[in-house]
Amino acid sequence: MFRMRIWAASTVAVVLGVGLTASALARQTDSPEVERHISAARDAAGTEHPRFFEYLCRAPQAPRPRPAGRAAARPARREPPPQSDWYAEPAKVFDNLYFLGTQSLNAWAVTTSGGIVIIDPLYDYNVEAEIIAGLRTLGLDPADITHVLVSHGHGDHYGGAEQLQRQFGASVLLSAPDWDMMLAGAGSQPKPTRDLDVTDGQTLSVGDTQLTFTLTPGHTPGTISTLVPVRDGGRSHVAALWGGTAMRHNAEFYDQYIAGARKFAAVAAEADADVVISNHAIFDGADEKIEALASRGVSDPHPFVIGEDATQNMFEMIQHCAEAGQARLAP
Repeated sequence: MFRMRIWAASTVAVVLGVGLTASALARQTDSPEVERHISAARDAAGTEHPRFFEYLCRAPQAPRPRPAGRAAARPARREPPPQSDWYAEPAKVFDNLYFLGTQSLNAWAVTTSGGIVIIDPLYDYNVEAEIIAGLRTLGLDPADITHVLVSHGHGDHYGGAEQLQRQFGASVLLSAPDWDMMLAGAGSQPKPTRDLDVTDGQTLSVGDTQLTFTLTPGHTPGTISTLVPVRDGGRSHVAALWGGTAMRHNAEFYDQYIAGARKFAAVAAEADADVVISNHAIFDGADEKIEALASRGVSDPHPFVIGEDATQNMFEMIQHCAEAGQARLAP
């Protein structure tokens, strides 16, 4: 039986590298323009995206001051946390899409007639237990991994790529700006050898399956958002994966973020996307939906299939949260 702990939003925020104060939305005092966008975002979130809304529309937190005279240092390699703190069981989500993530990070396996594509291969310390062993638990062979897509160049998403590249000969895909950022960065996670650069609008065909990539800069310089065709019995669906989420409180970021959301929303609408997946469970409710799958009846709807309108509502919510951020910058 699938087990996953639902982490508090504050814990997930630490994983994402941003601070979160409890009940920030309730305590903030904002202008009418900010409140207008937050209200519109809340309406768009509805019952499908409440956790995503609470995270994304919160008031920005002031960065912690660095002690005077202390220079930035290369991150020290820390002991990995115990497996009980992060392990989650693998799960089949669609006929060709499998969950291989942790209690807070989502990783996905897309199975095709030509091999397996892994999306966001976690940290180096859990790639073996969650992805390699997880595939075997699900009756799949990790030797069939042909490609590893990294949505953006942060260590919690690329850390396991080097092992999959080295052990199975998988090709690793990032956008050129995020390859540059990752390879120049001082992160403690192992870095894969530069392989394939993803460009805006590019497709990847593996066997009978084609993934479509849209560059949505903001969270990182070259964040990749992806359309994934999925199947549930005889029914076909399209999943939209918004590649990077945490916001930075500056005008350039908000401009990029809003433009990226509008662009990917149009791509998703053209493809009739009716499923939302993410690289963190707090954004797509993967933990709760996989629990629901375990008790799904033959005639019950699929928990991940939320419909085209609700998928587009997510993009509307994202834009309004970013516009609220823009409004907070106004003098």
